[in-house]
Amino acid sequence: MKLPDSLMPYLQGSDFSSGMTIHYDWQPDDHVYESRFQLMSRLAQGKKIIHVGCVDHEPALVDHKIARGKWLHKILCDSAARCMGVDINAEGIRYLKEKLGYADVAQMDVTGADIGPLLEEKWDYLFLPEVLEHIGNPVDFLGKVRGNLAGNVESLLITVPNAFIRENFQLAAKGLEAINTDHRFWFSPYSLAKIVQYAGYEIERLWFCKAGHVRKRSFIKNWFYARRPMMRSNIVLLAKFTPR
Repeated sequence: MKLPDSLMPYLQGSDFSSGMTIHYDWQPDDHVYESRFQLMSRLAQGKKIIHVGCVDHEPALVDHKIARGKWLHKILCDSAARCMGVDINAEGIRYLKEKLGYADVAQMDVTGADIGPLLEEKWDYLFLPEVLEHIGNPVDFLGKVRGNLAGNVESLLITVPNAFIRENFQLAAKGLEAINTDHRFWFSPYSLAKIVQYAGYEIERLWFCKAGHVRKRSFIKNWFYARRPMMRSNIVLLAKFTPR
């Protein structure tokens, strides 16, 4: 999905509407129903990438996800020419190095000053999957990432939970909410694009994906989501780093 050019004044804040209805520019591949693992693996193929948040919460979850084929860092390492994993979780990074044998990982805050290893290379992508919803000030966070890495990284790839997921409407009809209690935000395509635009990036396109694996036997669900991309569980946004 691409953002229409007419939307840019609103994303940039030079124009305003209190009740805009947005008609997005859908692409043929938007009706291909796939998981975020499939999409990110495809984009990472043969590329040099930085994977932020590679630990995935805690070591116990890593083993569980590996057993189910859902540990993203392994999927990206298997696809990319080089995948450097960074995370603020020092215990988790030690686990990846000492127990799982991943040498190309580092305990690091990508918004901080101590990012020397990332500045020694040129990178195709910085992957930021399922991170932004945990950040209190996402515009400030993304702005600091851009300030640190513009010139060394070409593109940013973000995945976040989609506010329009079908299950949210079903639960809301019953007066219920299901949520990861560490999340600060749900996102819509517009709200995510607004945040990324304000942080200074150049937005290229968006996709909608399933958070987990797409089961081939789930014929009815797959048919439903192939025709209704905006009700899938994840939004994926690709943007260019712009100069500092």
